[in-house]
Formats: sequence, C-alpha cells, structure tokens
Amino acid sequence: MPWETPGYPAPVRSPDVPPLPGPGEWPSQRARSRKPLLFVLIGVVVLLLVGGGVAAALILPGKGKPTDKQAGSTTPSASPSPSPSPTPLPSFQAAATPVTVVGQSFQPTDKTKVQEFDNWPFAFRTPADMTCEFWVGQPDYKANNCKRGTEPNHTIMAFVIHKCVNGCDATEQAQFETMTPWKPDVALTAKDPTTKFGDVDYGNGRVQLTMIHYFSTTPGGRLSWVVIVQGNSPTAERETVRKVVNDVRTQTG
Repeated sequence: MPWETPGYPAPVRSPDVPPLPGPGEWPSQRARSRKPLLFVLIGVVVLLLVGGGVAAALILPGKGKPTDKQAGSTTPSASPSPSPSPTPLPSFQAAATPVTVVGQSFQPTDKTKVQEFDNWPFAFRTPADMTCEFWVGQPDYKANNCKRGTEPNHTIMAFVIHKCVNGCDATEQAQFETMTPWKPDVALTAKDPTTKFGDVDYGNGRVQLTMIHYFSTTPGGRLSWVVIVQGNSPTAERETVRKVVNDVRTQTG
C-alpha cells in the first residue's frame, strides 16, 4: 500500500500555497519504478517491428499492388483497426439531496461547470472558470488538480480517490488520513460516520479546507472508496471552496 512504501513524501505545511504533488511523487514510487521497464519493452517491440519490415523488404522485393493485368489475383481488404473503447465518464446526479459539510452549497444562480473525470465513480461541480487537469492515476488511485484565479491570489484544489481494500474499516481510515496531499494543519472533525473535515484560517489572508469521505458506489452497499478533497484559497474565496467540497460530498452519498 502507498503508506507502506519507502520514499513517500513528507507532508508540507501550508500557511501559504502548498506545492502540488508531482506525478510519481505521490502516493508511491511503484508507478515510477515500472516506467523504465515499460520504455524498454516499447523500444524492443519497435525494433522488432522495424526489423521485420526491413527483412520483408529484402526478402520480398517487387511485391507491390496487383494490377488489372494480373488475372485471378485478389487484393485482401484491409481490416479496420478496432475503435478504442470509450473512457467511462461519471454522471452528475442533479437530483441528489444536498449534503453540507461546512458553509454553503451551490445555488441555482451560481455559474458552475460539471467536472467529469475519466474513470471516476462520480462527477461534481466547480465554478465555471475553474480549470482542472489530470495529475496521476492507477486503477485504484487517481488524482486531479484544479485552479482558479491568478497568483498569488489564486485558489487551488486537489481531488484524490483511492480504493479501499478492507471495506474502509477503522484501520484503513486511520491510514488514509495520513495520505492527504497537503498537511491539514488541524485535527479533523467528524461530521458524520463517513466524513471528516478540517477548516483552517492561517490569519495571513489564506485558508484551507480538507475533507475525507468514505463511500460506496451502490446505494446501501459496502464502503469501497475514499475521496480526499483539499482547497487552499484566499479568505475571500472560502465559501467557493466550501461549495465545491459540499458538492463532492453530495454526489458521493
């Protein structure tokens, strides 16, 4: 598991804007260790394919397209390459009952955008002008980062999901709470049996909100995922971050 892997980066204090974790830096080094091997394998395959093409050219000279004068010859029709399977996108549940962790929720008059990340179990809303990008991902772990505004008065948010292997039991929850991208800088408060949060005002014009929530992808099912959301913003944008966090909580049941 990531928290058992040597080299896991130490949490950073965030009285200012914390640096976003880079691909391969968080949560483990496993993906990083596989990349060189993958590149070597790709190189070998390319060399074999290129070598095979050269050999065919040397052994089979003059094998071109058949002409109309070549009676009885046929040209095999090229088989179309199979289309790649579409990447699953989550659906936003507009009818979901709003759940509030802290602060306010989005209002009908707010200008929002639905964020539908590839292979995520849920979608959620952010302000319409917030831009998000994929950061790193594995089958059981994915992270996206979002940004709004211009430095130094900008808002940054990290969204992380991780698959539970033991039903998100107490031991797993204790481990996940050490895996937030940035240090929460406050003891997390239990909002409900599956949700904890920490709201920090650094007193220097910036605030940070952390939420950890365990959920199931089926109504009433066994807990199977954890979502970790953190937002670091100017104090004036505090309610905006809270609205996003509340929307994630609402969409994950």
